[in-house]
Amino acid sequence: MSAITVNSKQRMNSGFEIPVLGYGACLSSVRNQIPNRVACPQLITTLRPADICEDVVRQAFKAGYRHVDCAAAYLNEAPSGKAIRESGIPREDIFFTSKVFKRDLSYEGVKSQVDKSLKESGLTYLDLMLIHAPFGGSQGRKGAWKALAESVEEGKVRSIGVSNYGVHHLDELEQHIKELEEEGGKGKGGVISVGQWELHPWLPRADIVEWCKKRNIVIEAYSPLVRGQRLDDKDLSPLMKKYEKSAAQILLRWSLQQGFVPLPKSITSSRIQDNAAIYDIKLTEEDMKSLTFDNAYSPSAWDPTSLQSQRELASHLYLGSAVTALTVMATVFNIFEFDRMLRSKKRSVVKHMGPFVTTTGLQCTKEELAKAASDLQWTYAQQANHSSQALDKSTDAPAKDLGNEFVWECELEWRFINLVNYIGERDMQKYDMSVSPNSASYQGD
Repeated sequence: MSAITVNSKQRMNSGFEIPVLGYGACLSSVRNQIPNRVACPQLITTLRPADICEDVVRQAFKAGYRHVDCAAAYLNEAPSGKAIRESGIPREDIFFTSKVFKRDLSYEGVKSQVDKSLKESGLTYLDLMLIHAPFGGSQGRKGAWKALAESVEEGKVRSIGVSNYGVHHLDELEQHIKELEEEGGKGKGGVISVGQWELHPWLPRADIVEWCKKRNIVIEAYSPLVRGQRLDDKDLSPLMKKYEKSAAQILLRWSLQQGFVPLPKSITSSRIQDNAAIYDIKLTEEDMKSLTFDNAYSPSAWDPTSLQSQRELASHLYLGSAVTALTVMATVFNIFEFDRMLRSKKRSVVKHMGPFVTTTGLQCTKEELAKAASDLQWTYAQQANHSSQALDKSTDAPAKDLGNEFVWECELEWRFINLVNYIGERDMQKYDMSVSPNSASYQGD
């Protein structure tokens, strides 16, 4: 392997190049943290204004990053795009990624989302567009891919790929590409340039990595720092001492030497800089082996690639529907209590500590709060209906389709987050800059 530097890039199957280190802007505008319980992910969200995202992307550029990873679901395309446009750095020197979320996983949905992402970011093209996760069922995924391939031909997107796909999803996509090539037509089959997964020593995903490397697909690693959960691991200590580097820097260097493109995120200026200071060391073969755990499986967040977790998800959604209903009711109650506290002028430090949002100084009308309550109730009914249907058909449906059309990760929380983000952008006076109420030691992922 040639020496890796701040200017190193990998060539993709599309013919374009991608910087080997990216800045993960994931939820730097709206933070979404899911503990390591796939079957029961309690969502803790801290609202962050768009200018925070814009500022940290600028800091990343100052630290040498030229690669920004965003997603439509995280509401960070606009502030990231603004930071790019105003950076003074030539557009061709910056690599910008976005992703299509599950609700848009269809042909028409992706066509619309690509245009929306261009509008939101203010950019004339997207360097990379990924399918965020393999939801939507087989037909939804296939339609989404065809739309991405056409977007490449139209010049709106330069390279395309997938995120969180399991091997069976990748096999399905490969076959679909062959079919599209045979059929001809606009965009034809497209090429898989990039695949993105949570990857680190405790989640090596050997089967997926092997599949991609055989096809020269660039592998991106999100959560390369395991969301701060392993920074005190005993296996890192000897290497930290040997190289006089932090645990985060050792993990990022490990990722680079695996041939991955790591996407660390942080909103702290010093950590953004530290995460980029990894080019002056090289781990030895023995060092790399010391961080090789072949059979490890410890995701720090969700894992849509895992069949087991999808089955657990189905069971949880069905059996836990009563708990979910109570959670929604409690949240709605707390929203109105929050509003009452604000209107009684207790506004210096007001925190709602429910399962959906932590923020300070939020001002909103009763009509907006009522809309939030209505949306939450409607979404709960839809979610419960999807989970019931999924279990009803689980006996005769292909195992790989379980969980594709219903995902707890999104709708209930997402509608509320979107509404709060809108209110916050308009009226917020103060912001809670802590990471979350119960993760004081969190250092990014």
